[in-house]
Amino acid sequence: MARVSSSPELHLLPFEEKTSKKIDGQLYYTSTTLYKGEISLSFTMEEPYWYSKINIFGYLDSETGVYRDVWIDANGIEQNIFNDPDAIKIALEDNIPIGSMI
Repeated sequence: MARVSSSPELHLLPFEEKTSKKIDGQLYYTSTTLYKGEISLSFTMEEPYWYSKINIFGYLDSETGVYRDVWIDANGIEQNIFNDPDAIKIALEDNIPIGSMI
């Protein structure tokens, strides 16, 4: 976890990039933002290591012993991972595995 220690300097333009992610043999389509240009950032880290708040999408159902492919989105709503382009985008960009892949 880090925080920005000074105001960033941005000189860039955003472009939409259509992409896909293969998960468990199935191809899912999403789009991500591709920025072109320059940015100058300064960070301060309170802890010495960078880490993710979640390390896997979904959760293990204790009754069945099977992973459920759901997550809580930014609006606090439980969503099926495979039906949510934001979840597919995070899996693509941050390489976070889907529980059912295990």
